[in-house]
Amino acid sequence: MFAMGTCAASAAASAASYCACAGVRGCLGVGAKMARAMYVTIFTVSMVLAWALRDYAKPLVSHLPWAGGESAEGWCGEQAVLRLSAATAVFFLFLAACTAGAKTPRDSRSAVHTKGWGLKLFAWLALSVGAFFLPVEALSIYGEAARAGSAVFLLVQVLILLDFAYEWNESWVAKDDDRWFAALFGVCCVCYLVAVGLGVVSFVFFSHCSINVFFTSVSFLLMFVTTAASLHPAAHNGSLLPAAVVSLYAMYLNFTAMTSEPDECNGLPGASTSQGMLAAGLAVTLLSVVYSALRAGSSQVLSTEGGSGAATEEYEALQDREDRRTSRRATGADDSDDDEEEGGARDDEDREEDDEDRALAGVPYNYAFFHLIFACAAMYYAMLMTGWGDLSEHQEKDTINVGWPSVWVKIISEWGTVAIYMWTLVAPMVFPDREF
Repeated sequence: MFAMGTCAASAAASAASYCACAGVRGCLGVGAKMARAMYVTIFTVSMVLAWALRDYAKPLVSHLPWAGGESAEGWCGEQAVLRLSAATAVFFLFLAACTAGAKTPRDSRSAVHTKGWGLKLFAWLALSVGAFFLPVEALSIYGEAARAGSAVFLLVQVLILLDFAYEWNESWVAKDDDRWFAALFGVCCVCYLVAVGLGVVSFVFFSHCSINVFFTSVSFLLMFVTTAASLHPAAHNGSLLPAAVVSLYAMYLNFTAMTSEPDECNGLPGASTSQGMLAAGLAVTLLSVVYSALRAGSSQVLSTEGGSGAATEEYEALQDREDRRTSRRATGADDSDDDEEEGGARDDEDREEDDEDRALAGVPYNYAFFHLIFACAAMYYAMLMTGWGDLSEHQEKDTINVGWPSVWVKIISEWGTVAIYMWTLVAPMVFPDREF
């Protein structure tokens, strides 16, 4: 397992090197799409380092003269996770404040998002190092704030899931073709079959604790209620596909909640102690956090500023054209020596036109919202790795999101998802004059 930690540290170092090299290039600025990838890299490095410091750093830290003895706990373990999470959250919150209100690429606030990568990388590293000198009391305060930020992150995930389900249903129904209707019905059947299967597995492996029987029974009841409500004639927004997706997600949360339980109620403790399974589960969880943060941060569902979907496509097409032009000029493949001056002038004219079009198109996504979501995601990964901020409950090596706090977070998320979906059905009837 030490080798696994070494690999994780090597991966983090490689990603950090990439950030450093890109940061030097980034002094000239990058496009919004590349900027998004850069921020994802910084976030991923932070999360992987937090995991490595939690599980593998203590033997190394104990040999450091300034961090040995009892103080070593502050440089590794759950405290290290909270410190790195706090640094990353502050980094993204500061960027969110600096980019709030940016509407066009020519806005100086947009430059904060796409330029100055050397300075931003240095700021993140300085915050990460400085966080290890915070007193433990400050970590307790941050832990409380991180719980709230994690709740926001989970709520955004639910809203984006519902928006995805509704858009999926509308796009296939709009095709007005029997084949697409059949495909829609087939997807619904698969969702319900998998949901029922997860429920049956939950009863088989976790029924020796009465609370698990209660959780699974409630999940089946919620699946029936959401389906019936969606098919009711009074539910104008009701459709079978969103109900099927919500039912599957709810049953999935119920199942994963039980797999997060301690051994006395966990019917699969043997599988959870396999080192390979632990490492695979941890990797999947970390990747899902990165994907969720990226998708939520780039979404237009909750953002009140920033470009529309059409503006996003137009902006990215222009940016791709600019990137290709820059690449050709850098490799000398654009023009021959005789035509170099003419080609350069033509590129300058094209670039001016692209800049004008890009300014009219607006920013491709809400920069401030993007950074706010990543700040909440940084808080969320800290909660996953520390048992939701409870430093008294030590997380075993290579485990994540295990313990009763994690169980209740997932169960409440399940019930909250169903409640929000039911509100999307009821709200148009309660407020007929409003658009939902």
